[in-house]
Amino acid sequence: MKRTLWLTFLPALVACSASNNSNAREAFPFENDPDRPYLTRNGDNYGIEGVGRAYQDAMRELSKDNFIQNIDNGESFLIYLHQDNCRNCQAAHDDILNFLLDSEVMMYSVHFTPDNIPEKCNMLNDLGAEFPSLSNVLDGEYHTPDMILFKNAEKAYPVSFYSERNPLQNLYNFFKNLFNFTYIYHFSAWDRFESFVQENDCLAYVNGLDEPSFFYENIYPKAKVSEKITAVLDFELMTENELAKFNEKYGNEKTLFAIEKGQKKRSLDVVDQRDDSLEMIRDYYGF
Repeated sequence: MKRTLWLTFLPALVACSASNNSNAREAFPFENDPDRPYLTRNGDNYGIEGVGRAYQDAMRELSKDNFIQNIDNGESFLIYLHQDNCRNCQAAHDDILNFLLDSEVMMYSVHFTPDNIPEKCNMLNDLGAEFPSLSNVLDGEYHTPDMILFKNAEKAYPVSFYSERNPLQNLYNFFKNLFNFTYIYHFSAWDRFESFVQENDCLAYVNGLDEPSFFYENIYPKAKVSEKITAVLDFELMTENELAKFNEKYGNEKTLFAIEKGQKKRSLDVVDQRDDSLEMIRDYYGF
């Protein structure tokens, strides 16, 4: 049975109760969906072993900023609501973790703890007020475990991935028939990015260093439908130490790189060398 969280201000009391109200919601997946969502991958999971790892560590923490950024960029993305004091969350732990490591799909975590329930509920309330589609899915109650798909940044759907009658078997096999897993890998950790580009030929882009809209206007539409690898380093999420390592190797004046056999083949500034950058993108993806 799922767990439900709600806020009651007396003046600030948080309670949990059993509920099955989410079963009545319009749920994804749809059979034969002609417009399967494209999901990007979490490069920070590249080469990571799952033994002894908590599944929230294989997700990115949801915030107002990254939620709105994904909406503005027109992306599809998954959100997972979970808490420690939840029997079904614990039962699904290994399946969710294996799915995240097998598929490397990007998933955003809302991890409720006794100390942060009011904060997390307020965040979801604020997002629901701004995006009615999310509010309709949540319906004023926060169930755990709960997975939500925001499809094409337009509408939210609960994802029916778990029930006591149908326990999880292989979540990756289940989802690969519902989603398009792109070859776009997002990195916030320098060591994962560095390991990845040493082992994969790719087009690498430093997101947030120069023109914030360049990636989604010029690279993302090609990369999401291509089997060629794209590595995106989220510059603003790196630590000062990671930034220093990046600048030492790549130089902070460059934002677009062709990586071949672990070596930087060509590097460009997408602002000062825009035409050359667009040509390199076309050459890489072939269209």
